[in-house]
Amino acid sequence: MRTLVRRLRRLEDRVNPKPREIFRMVFCGVREPGLVGAICSRTLCPNGIVSECIFLGRSADGHRLTNEELDRWIATFPIEKPDGIIRPVRLPDCTVPIPDGEVRRA
Repeated sequence: MRTLVRRLRRLEDRVNPKPREIFRMVFCGVREPGLVGAICSRTLCPNGIVSECIFLGRSADGHRLTNEELDRWIATFPIEKPDGIIRPVRLPDCTVPIPDGEVRRA
């Protein structure tokens, strides 16, 4: 009987997935953050929490990024299961042009 109940719960979870707890880290290196060159990774931890790591890029047109836009963009990335391999990720370019022609890191 327990096996049947467990299988039914798994099927119910597939049809109506439970909302997961999310741990989100957002990194920004520019004054007006945006999605140009932004990076996102989502990982399902063993305890069921989804860990999201977001490196924001710059805004293309100076438009201020809203929480709703950020949430929609993050939702486009799949939730991956960890495989124990560390993969290097190139961060977005955070150079800021200065009016006299120099370039500095933000």
